[in-house]
Amino acid sequence: RGILREVERLLRQGGARSLGERFATQWLHIDGVERLEPDPERYGEITEALLAEMREETVLVFEELVRRDQPITELFRQSSSWWTPRLARHYGLDPAALGLVEAGFARVDLDATAFPQADLGVLRHASILLATSNPTRTSPVKRGKWVMESLLDCPPPPAPPGAPQLPDPEADRTERASLRRMLEIHRQDPDCASCHVRMDAIGFALEPLDAVGRWRTMSEGHAVDAAAVLPGGRRIDGPSDLRDVIVEDPALLRSFGKHLLVYALGRGLEWRDEPVLDQLVGVLQARPTVRAAVEFIVLADAFRRMPEPD
Repeated sequence: RGILREVERLLRQGGARSLGERFATQWLHIDGVERLEPDPERYGEITEALLAEMREETVLVFEELVRRDQPITELFRQSSSWWTPRLARHYGLDPAALGLVEAGFARVDLDATAFPQADLGVLRHASILLATSNPTRTSPVKRGKWVMESLLDCPPPPAPPGAPQLPDPEADRTERASLRRMLEIHRQDPDCASCHVRMDAIGFALEPLDAVGRWRTMSEGHAVDAAAVLPGGRRIDGPSDLRDVIVEDPALLRSFGKHLLVYALGRGLEWRDEPVLDQLVGVLQARPTVRAAVEFIVLADAFRRMPEPD
């Protein structure tokens, strides 16, 4: 009981913030977002200060999730966030209309009628969309890989040696194919098709969000097509459908638990850790919150004792 009291104290006194800054940025792969350089000709000036605010938005949202002891699934369907006036302008909204009249972060509730991506949670965060894009365009492949690897614990295998690269969309400006068409051509190679079928479908669903997290209906002169079919036959069309796929998949809790356990232990998992992970998943199925996972981990022998040598 004393250990759990300490957990409660630590979460109240900066622990929730620390988890957001250190764990969530690693789990969601945004810990290097401040060093990215999106093409200013396409996306305008994205300053270092704005990049830092993009990262901080995600940290604050995760911190709030921990403090309020909300289900992990809420991370992907919240219609609220933490913005500065500069972030609001980046997303295309008037800061004054949102009550953002001073510099610094403030909590905002988003209206889906004015902000189509309002209820997507972190799936619409500029930090994540930028980290899973290329400097000049979105990358359905990177975004699909991110969902599979970070959220659903099923990373695709590495590309086979000699696999052809995706054609450069700048190679022929006179007849520029859509990104979807280029990927369709890419999947015609049998060595590429097996991995790309699921990755690309997931990535296409996020195409209405550009490489810096803004909503769009056109891309490179083509209407954005976010429809796709997952390998099991489920049809999805856009970020909202993808969000539903993610939050309904039991793999989300296992992936979260696995990443948090690796973070807590400070090492990769071994065969002997599988029973602990299975127990952690059971805890999360009953109470799917960050706090529940932390409480389980700090009481686990794997956390409190060094493993015996083989």
